[in-house]
Amino acid sequence: MRILVLGGTGFVGKSVVEEAADQGIEVCSLSRRGIPKECKNIDSVTWLAGDVSNSSVIEDAIKRYGPFDACVHAIGILLDNDSGLSSLNQYASGSGSVPGSSSTYDTVTRKTAFNAIETFSSLSKSSSSSSLFPFIFISAAEAGWTWKVPVEWLERYLRAKRAVEDKLLNTPGLRPVIFRPSLIWTWDKPEALISVAPFTVASIFLPFIDRPVMIKSLVKSILRSIEREDVSGIKRFPDIEELSQT
Repeated sequence: MRILVLGGTGFVGKSVVEEAADQGIEVCSLSRRGIPKECKNIDSVTWLAGDVSNSSVIEDAIKRYGPFDACVHAIGILLDNDSGLSSLNQYASGSGSVPGSSSTYDTVTRKTAFNAIETFSSLSKSSSSSSLFPFIFISAAEAGWTWKVPVEWLERYLRAKRAVEDKLLNTPGLRPVIFRPSLIWTWDKPEALISVAPFTVASIFLPFIDRPVMIKSLVKSILRSIEREDVSGIKRFPDIEELSQT
């Protein structure tokens, strides 16, 4: 199996790359940074540098390193340039990324995902395979909220996530799997426990708050969803936990 991970140097993306490589899956990572400073099995992965907001970058990666059996879209940004808080990403982001001047939710999330979705949908139409192409998108639990969020940057963040979800669910030729994790954490970053505790407590009493999910569980679920043709649609915390244990 060969998979393409978009955003493979980010917190979630790199974790997917590492676990997939551990499982013997051929992995190609495409991101702005190209290659991370540290990564397990770094030499067994194909690391590509490119801006996925340019559709030709994805097309070139497919021509040179494809065909791929699945695509994982893990490109994202917590605080975009228009939020006025972008400098905090190096602390708030799991990968410590720093956005550029054109890094908005629309460009980083929506545009990159739309480009990938349209490219793989087009390829699936010309494919002789009877199976739908697995396309995995990492969304957010809060994308399921049905009310407008009073925080402007958060509302734009969720609007971009929802736009991708809608696009993916309504594009032919693809098997959409949308993961909606809440706070993602790992024991490797104990400082995250400060946020994990209140989220966990809140999830007990507030139905619109999902429990924090461990990165290992999310990654295992992502890779399992690629293998299982019966998995599609939106996956929240209970689904993530179930998939990770199968």
